[in-house]
Amino acid sequence: MIQWASEGIILGLRPLGENKAILSAFTALHGLAKGVVRLSKTSRPILQPGSRVMVSWKGRTESQLGFFDVEPIRSVVGFLMAHPRRLMVLNCAIQLTLLAFPERHPYPSFYGAWESFLDALKHEGFLERYFHFEVCVLREMGFALKLDRCCVSGRLDELVYVSPKTGRAVSREVGDPYGEKLLALPGFLVSGDSCAQEKDLSRASALTFYFLQKHLEGFQFKGFEEARLRLDASIRRLENT
Repeated sequence: MIQWASEGIILGLRPLGENKAILSAFTALHGLAKGVVRLSKTSRPILQPGSRVMVSWKGRTESQLGFFDVEPIRSVVGFLMAHPRRLMVLNCAIQLTLLAFPERHPYPSFYGAWESFLDALKHEGFLERYFHFEVCVLREMGFALKLDRCCVSGRLDELVYVSPKTGRAVSREVGDPYGEKLLALPGFLVSGDSCAQEKDLSRASALTFYFLQKHLEGFQFKGFEEARLRLDASIRRLENT
């Protein structure tokens, strides 16, 4: 019998009969993991997407689906129920994680990104933090965006474009003559701020989604794409108010 325990974040449940379900969780020690859980009146409130939990997994072999026991740590679900846009953002993060990461490979730094993202959902700036989260996904996949200096001149300021070919920043001086061929780089993705200027959220969305589409080609992209389109529509309404 193989057993392990880890903190984790619940990503979703898939029904398995009347009283069981297959739980997907992103764990601190084992990355994306799945296992069967038993459903009851006491367990159902715990097993909500976005909840932080302690999971204990056991199975006869590592390749077996296995079983989870789950204990609660913290949940943001009750707070998010009154905030539809924050729920949209959470759903995008969940769908992207399920899409991009293989099972049972540890990604400790990305687990930290998930914790920071969940904390940010309770505060202003949660949309900006979500696009930082997408940049982190690209980095973990091996496609890091290089946004700290101009790839041509080496300048550290006036970084307003990104090359769609290389994912590297381009300064205004270098990029202006080719602006129509480049992607806009919102300042908060460079500075790490959680306060975007007008239209910067739409620019960030277009930038990260472009590279996610580019590097996730061939994956089952539909679930994430649909969630992302709903979020983009919500951002446009926000920016037009």
